[in-house]
Amino acid sequence: MKANSKYLKGSIQVSVYPAEVMNITQGMNDGFSHRGRLTIDDAGKDTGIDNFYAPFDLVIKWKQIIGDKTGVLACSSNKVQTPKGLQYVNIILWHDNDTSDLWVGKYIQQGEAFYQEGTAGFATGNHVHFGTSFGLYTNGYPMIKNSSGNWEIKNEVSPVEVFYVNDTIIKNGKGYSWQTIELNNEIVVNGILDEATLKGLQKRLGTVQDGVLSTPSSMVKELQRRLINGDLI
Repeated sequence: MKANSKYLKGSIQVSVYPAEVMNITQGMNDGFSHRGRLTIDDAGKDTGIDNFYAPFDLVIKWKQIIGDKTGVLACSSNKVQTPKGLQYVNIILWHDNDTSDLWVGKYIQQGEAFYQEGTAGFATGNHVHFGTSFGLYTNGYPMIKNSSGNWEIKNEVSPVEVFYVNDTIIKNGKGYSWQTIELNNEIVVNGILDEATLKGLQKRLGTVQDGVLSTPSSMVKELQRRLINGDLI
């Protein structure tokens, strides 16, 4: 996904992979620490620290700090569109070096940077370790120990079933069957200058309908011309 972007299917938010670059360094059921788990490690575009973005409007529901082990549970505030239909989605994330900006009850809008790669806990090199599940989280400890002796999020499902990869650059997708989704061009009255609104304005002004506000913009030029001439849009 792109930073600060909104992804809608009609009026429903779409669950989009929460990074600009996908670089999976350890996949599902891969190696000892992921044995029996559907978790993945994403190291971003390089060895530096990249952001993870809210894949939908979410709320921090659980947080744990034990020594240098830091984990948070982020849950969708409503059902969102996933490759498995409309679902409540939960994401548990680990290794951010500083989670002081996250607290239980914090609300974060889709597209906002909210989590960073790090090395907190048992980690080699900056990355985010995360797992996903469906269902409405209520309370309690969100993890269970599996038959391989590793801890995983309750009712864990594959991230492939949770996220579309619209606008994500796939550096290493581990060969998984990631999907994209065709977003609706319906204009939703939400106060956001999104792709659908831009395309609608471009259509009305008779300019290229790409949903992008470029600089300079033929759409803005036409809008300025009409405003100067006193023409109605």
